Amino acid sequence: MVLKTEEEKFVLANVAANKKKDIKKPERLTGNKLRFATREEVLQATNCEPGSVPPFGELFGLPTFLDESILENDFVNFNICMLTKSVKIKRQDLLKIMEPKISKFSKE
Repeated sequence: MVLKTEEEKFVLANVAANKKKDIKKPERLTGNKLRFATREEVLQATNCEPGSVPPFGELFGLPTFLDESILENDFVNFNICMLTKSVKIKRQDLLKIMEPKISKFSKE
């Protein structure tokens, strides 16, 4: 999910699709009040449609957070800048190619 700070900066927070998102937890991690980015803001920040943003915030110059729920599975599936294309990658390979801040920010 792409979030926007009060300072007009964007943050990418990755959560497993089957989990509920808790926006208050990423706020504590960033020290900023956050809100969900609008469709237009997601396009502005990533050039991707909402729902198609890959988990690599570094591609867009965005700080990247990874919820612990993603680490529960051996494989991670995600879209690759298109709603019609996705990939499946081993969890450990995903962690090798990205440098996320890992924390728990999904709801039970």
